[in-house]
Amino acid sequence: WQAKAAAAAAKLAAASREADVWKEKEARYIAQALVHASALKADTAIAWEVADARARELLEASDRLQEASDSFREAESALVCLQAQLELEMDSLRAENDSLRSEIGVVKAAEADSKQETLATAAEHQGQLDAARAAEIEARTAEAVALRESEDAAFLIGELCVELRAVSLSEPLEELHAALHDNAQHSTDLAMQHTDELRALQAARKMEVEAIQASANPVVRLLSAGVDLLVGPL
Repeated sequence: WQAKAAAAAAKLAAASREADVWKEKEARYIAQALVHASALKADTAIAWEVADARARELLEASDRLQEASDSFREAESALVCLQAQLELEMDSLRAENDSLRSEIGVVKAAEADSKQETLATAAEHQGQLDAARAAEIEARTAEAVALRESEDAAFLIGELCVELRAVSLSEPLEELHAALHDNAQHSTDLAMQHTDELRALQAARKMEVEAIQASANPVVRLLSAGVDLLVGPL
C-alpha cells in the first residue's frame, strides 16, 4: 500500500505540476487574450470613430446632393421660363421683322413712285427746255438769215454803186452817193438792231433757263447742264 500510495502521490504531484503548467499557460493565454481584446477594443473604437466620421461625411454629402438637386430643379424651372420668354421675344422679333419688311416695301414703292414722278417731271422740264431751245435756235436762225440778207443787201448796194459809178458818170454822183450812203447806213442800223435784239433775247433766255434750273430738282439741273453742253455749240 505504501508503494501504491507513493506512486499515487507521485502521479498526483505530476498532475499538480501539469495543472500548474496549464494554469500558467492559461494565465498567459488570458493575458494575451486581454491584450488582444484591449487592442481590438481600441481598434473598434477607432473604427467606430472612422465610421462615425464617414457617416457624417455621407450625411453632409447627401445634404449637398439634395441642395444640388434642388438647385438643379430651380435652374431647370428657370430655364423653362427663360425658354418661354425667348419664344415670346422671338415671336415679337418675327412680328417686328415682318412689320419692318412691310414698311420697307412701302418705302421702296414710295421711292419708286417718287422716282417715276421725278423722271416724269424731269422729262417734262426737259421737253420744255428742248422746245425752248428749238424755238431759240429757230429765232437765232431767222435772225441770222435776216442779218445775212441785210449784209447781202448792203453788199449788192455797194456793187450797184460801183456799177452805177462806172456806167452813169453823167448823173449827179452826190445824190447817188447820198442815197447809197443812206441805204448802207440803214442796212448797218438794221444789222445792229438785229444784233442787239439777238443779244437781249439770249440774255432773257439765259435768265429764264437759270430760273427753271433753280426751281427744278437736282436731276433736272443735271439734265439741263447736259443739254447746255450739247446745244451750246449750236
